[in-house]
This record gives sequence, structure tokens and C-alpha cells, in this order.
Amino acid sequence: MKRTIGSVIGWVAILAGVIGLLLAGFGHDPQAMISGGVGIVLAVAGFFLRAQTTRMNITAIGLSIAAILFASVTY
Repeated sequence: MKRTIGSVIGWVAILAGVIGLLLAGFGHDPQAMISGGVGIVLAVAGFFLRAQTTRMNITAIGLSIAAILFASVTY
């Protein structure tokens, strides 16, 4: 049960990071920051569940940080 919950949280965290990158790409910077923050929080929650989704959570954190950094760059 714990592994399933961790896996679902990991996938949602990755989805939040990807959505954050897409929003940043389309110029919706505040929403991209929020989505990136949600991705990081969910990935950290996945770590605390100690499910075997460590790589998934690291990927989600990376995507979310990229979304936040991409949204914070001004052109």
C-alpha cells in the first residue's frame, strides 16, 4: 500500500514539474512557480513515505526546479 501511494505521489510530482515547464514556456510565470513548488513538495513527501520511488522523486525535483528557474528568468 505504501509503495502504491508513493508511486502515485511520484507520478503526480513529475506531472506537476512538467506542467510547470509548459506553463513557463507559454509565459505563465506565476503559475509555473506554483506548479514547480507543488512538484517539489510532493517529491519530498514521496521521500518521507520511503517507498521505492527515489529516482522518480529526484526526477520530479529536477523538473520542478527547472520550471521555477525557467519561470524566474526574465527576457
